[in-house]
Amino acid sequence: MPAGEYSGINTGSSTFINDLHNLINPHTSIYYSNYASTIGNKFEVRDTTHGRTAVTCRYTTFTAVFTNGMTFGTADSSFSREHTYAHSWMPTYPADNPERPEYNDQHHLFPVKFINANNIRSNYPFGTVVTVTNSFMGGKLGLDANNQSVYEPKDSHKGDLARALFYMAVCYNSVDGNNWKFQVEQNQDILKKWNFDDPPSNMEISRNDIIDSIQGNRNPFVDHPEYACYMDFSNMTYISNPSVPCNNLSVGPGLEETGFVLYPTPTQNELHLSFVQNAKGMVTLSDINGRTILQTPVQNSNTLTLTVDHLAPGIYWVGVQQRDGILRKRFVKE
Repeated sequence: MPAGEYSGINTGSSTFINDLHNLINPHTSIYYSNYASTIGNKFEVRDTTHGRTAVTCRYTTFTAVFTNGMTFGTADSSFSREHTYAHSWMPTYPADNPERPEYNDQHHLFPVKFINANNIRSNYPFGTVVTVTNSFMGGKLGLDANNQSVYEPKDSHKGDLARALFYMAVCYNSVDGNNWKFQVEQNQDILKKWNFDDPPSNMEISRNDIIDSIQGNRNPFVDHPEYACYMDFSNMTYISNPSVPCNNLSVGPGLEETGFVLYPTPTQNELHLSFVQNAKGMVTLSDINGRTILQTPVQNSNTLTLTVDHLAPGIYWVGVQQRDGILRKRFVKE
């Protein structure tokens, strides 16, 4: 790390997030197609016997051996350049034509087995799986404690991906007026916990150095994991005097105190939510697999009406985000 890299950064300053943003953006943009020749061959690929090379999937423990270097595609042994900050989450989506820096930023691109990891993770948020629906060599998809569909990678990559997500949010926030806050489904408290439970390893620190030599910027959360505690990634605002380390999942008032009733169900045109008391948070409508269809805020109100006549018949979820988690209920669209 260059001497004095963070000399102008002060966690006690109200401009902390913007100052950190200005430190790491702009930077050199490397085309997505050049991944193999840059961070791939220079860092992720390692030598093995008989002139062959090996690559390990970052989400799972799967390792592939190649004769002519890592291959990208859809074959069983092929890898993908996984966007940790899912492409569809980006405010600039689609950001690949023309290609934007956030699409090819190597700080959040990791080699991942295409079929059993990339495809399975899709654009699901990361979290702790309680009910497993799909698993492969340490990576798993399923429902968390709030019945939300999440993807959980192997333990040794949890901190890495958390810091990659923190980086992306700060690096591109405010560019072209966009807010890079986490989607409501992505629980920032879990990522902050992973950030401290799985601190930067020698490998992750070295990777940060290599990417710095390629892109000309660093991931500050690898150098300073504690920086994450000073940010609320749900709205990209500054937190003064936080607890450090911030690795305890927040526990607020019970969700049952802000519970709600859905009616009518089944429904054809409208769905009404009636809250036990005035609610303030984000309401998310998603399909049976947990994929977000729409989001709308509720501000100090005890009722909300959603128009659902455009939905195909089937089962859907309605989730209400509070600071201590998400309360979800199902309904049927006729």
